[in-house]
Amino acid sequence: MRELPVVALPLFIARRRRVSGVPVAVALVVGWLLGSGGVAAAGSGVVSVQSMGKAPDAKGLLQQAEGAARDAGWTLSAHALEAREGRSVTSCMERDRPLSCLAAVMSPRSADRLLFLLARVSTEDAATIQLTATVVMADAETPAVAERFCKGCTEDALRAAVAEVVRAVIQSAAVASGRTVVVVTATPATAWISFDGNMVPMESVAGTARAKVATFPGAHTVTVESPGFQSQIIKVVAVEGTTQEAPVALVAAGATIPGGPQGREGSARGRLVAPAGGLGARWCRRGDRGDRRHAHLSGRGLHGRSSCSFEAVLRLGRVRRRDGGRRSSAGGRRDLLAAHSARDVFWPAPRRRRLVPHGLALARRRHRRLGPGILMNKDPVMSQEPTRPFALRALMLIAVAALTAFWVAAPAGCFLYKDDPLYCPGMPNNTCVDTKPCKGDGDCDAPKGVCDVGESGVCVECTASAAAACVGNEPVCGAEKACRGCSGHGECGSGACLPDGACGEDSNVAYVGPTGSGTSCTRSAPCKTVDAALKTNRPYVKFVGTTDEAVVVENGRVVTFLAEPGAKLTRSSGGAIVTVRDSGTSLKVYDLSISDAPNNGSGYGVLVPTGSGAPSVSLVRVTLQNNPGGGISVSGGTLRVEQSTVSGNAGGGISVSGGTFDITNSFIVTNGNADQATGSEYGGLSLSAGAGAHRLERNTVAYNHAKAGTLLSAGVACSVTNLVAGGNIVTSNNEGLSFPDQTKGACTFGNSYVARGTEANTLMFKSITTNPPDFHLTAGSPASVMNAGGTCTGVDIDGDARPQPADGACDLGADEYKAN
Repeated sequence: MRELPVVALPLFIARRRRVSGVPVAVALVVGWLLGSGGVAAAGSGVVSVQSMGKAPDAKGLLQQAEGAARDAGWTLSAHALEAREGRSVTSCMERDRPLSCLAAVMSPRSADRLLFLLARVSTEDAATIQLTATVVMADAETPAVAERFCKGCTEDALRAAVAEVVRAVIQSAAVASGRTVVVVTATPATAWISFDGNMVPMESVAGTARAKVATFPGAHTVTVESPGFQSQIIKVVAVEGTTQEAPVALVAAGATIPGGPQGREGSARGRLVAPAGGLGARWCRRGDRGDRRHAHLSGRGLHGRSSCSFEAVLRLGRVRRRDGGRRSSAGGRRDLLAAHSARDVFWPAPRRRRLVPHGLALARRRHRRLGPGILMNKDPVMSQEPTRPFALRALMLIAVAALTAFWVAAPAGCFLYKDDPLYCPGMPNNTCVDTKPCKGDGDCDAPKGVCDVGESGVCVECTASAAAACVGNEPVCGAEKACRGCSGHGECGSGACLPDGACGEDSNVAYVGPTGSGTSCTRSAPCKTVDAALKTNRPYVKFVGTTDEAVVVENGRVVTFLAEPGAKLTRSSGGAIVTVRDSGTSLKVYDLSISDAPNNGSGYGVLVPTGSGAPSVSLVRVTLQNNPGGGISVSGGTLRVEQSTVSGNAGGGISVSGGTFDITNSFIVTNGNADQATGSEYGGLSLSAGAGAHRLERNTVAYNHAKAGTLLSAGVACSVTNLVAGGNIVTSNNEGLSFPDQTKGACTFGNSYVARGTEANTLMFKSITTNPPDFHLTAGSPASVMNAGGTCTGVDIDGDARPQPADGACDLGADEYKAN
């Protein structure tokens, strides 16, 4: 990286990247990061690791990060971050609302704050590990960032660096949230206020100087000074989520401060820190050089690096005192005024204290690590007069010259900041991470083996013209020229997107369609029957259109059914549409409608008959509708139903009489029959499964029917142990003409909404009179179901992330209301 002839002035700090979606090495996920003393309150979360190049291995880094998190008072568990999750996280970081996106792809999927810790080898020094911590917050537009470098890192040194950067970013996040505030009110009105050694913006209110400071929980130091008065230093303990008042009244020089030590007039040290995004600065004496005293301002950027040990960027000559005051050899004058932001330096506001520079000279910056800054030579003091137009014009000319030199010195395609060397506008995520200039594919190595010749001129994973570089379970070239998994059948040339993100092909997918024939079951020559497709022994069967057939999966067969939108499996005569039996058999179904079974008591949608062993059935985004025998009947094995709709099945919705079940985020509605002569024994759910863990969460069970006097229930009949059941809506399920208890049996349902009678009319479902009814929530749904579900994870029946918004509570039922 080339040395720059002139380093950017603080005016250009705002041009630094805010926070880009860099590849994530470690993710710490917690509910609230803020608590007593500025560290995390007790909570739970996940540490996730993705190894990066020559950075420490994932396992070691995981242990170090987890240990540092525990030292900060967090309770965390750990798991490995899959490559696909890592790419999803990277993509989310570029969104306008990254937290909502991250909550949908991370696990756990509910958090107010997400903390990511990236560890990678520095691009400048292979012996240096660069740590960057980022906190994405629901209540702040801009993420908080902290960065540390660990050169020649031992394990102990890296652990210490991790702990330091995590604590720093937590404190930055606390400040950005604005939840914890200290208000300092000082007299006289001419007083200067510093907070933890930092000069802060002030306003004059009713004859006092007032400063409102967003900070982090814990103890802080407030210093108040004014010429002719003794300075006072007080301690303030900021409490999370509160506003602390700190009144200070200075006393004249020579007087005694009641209850405190004798103060001194003036000050010899201080710091200047602007609000987020502005010019932050630090000033300090450099010691005597002859009879001159030196001080400087150093730019504080997002990473907060600042020191008194570096050479000048811009040297300002003697700053003349214009208030007519007499200098005191005892330090009875101010060495430096408070410049609250870059605007205060270059465009001072009327009646605000400001710099009056005299004489300008450029100097080279010699220290590579630190941010851009200003060296103030001789005696910087206060002035109440406006900055002269000449000085303002001179500063602006120097700023333009600095930007021009900076622009010319940077390599093509990148603006390189010494304190932020990874900022590259136009690159993926605006970062130079792992970018390599190239003129052809021969200059590039895997995994970024394609040269983006026509645009960025760097090595990438893929381009539109080189999409074939994406293979395996990441076969699609995304918008950021990075490979990712498929998300729909249309993204695959084979027309089959597999659940793991890979694209299927004739060797592993058997295609079935109403116009098919033969037994090859390829995409170009599909089969007409599912039986023929199963006989190919391929692990996937892809459905298009309507297939009329009785399907039997047995003898330990493991198969997954995929479907195009609108695809349907039905049966015009006989019994169940799909029958699954025998231990070891596994059937997974995605996006298929299994509907309209024959009109008889055995006309089930999916059936696991009695005595069939312990097969496994998984139904995701499946519709089971209008099956007279019942939607699903399972006598053993394992059943999973997720994001599915079970409706209009005259024999009842779902019956489980053995094995285990996991039913989540599904509509189970309008099932059963209330006719006293021909009616059903249950309506929505009949659950009498065996031993093992069972789950029934985030479902809407409504408007189901059963005949009067049934021993079961029109809503939910449940008599199992070891059940997790919460977040459900169970309402308006009728037995005959009455609306008795909506649940029967020994099961309890946690924070579910369980109501008698026609109370569902007050829940404001989208439409209960249309055919079919629509049981989504609306903006008018009451608080008894909206934001009433506490914390939850994952997505709802439509794939919308829970909760909505990300910092709210979850809705009850299968649908998470999402405003347009």
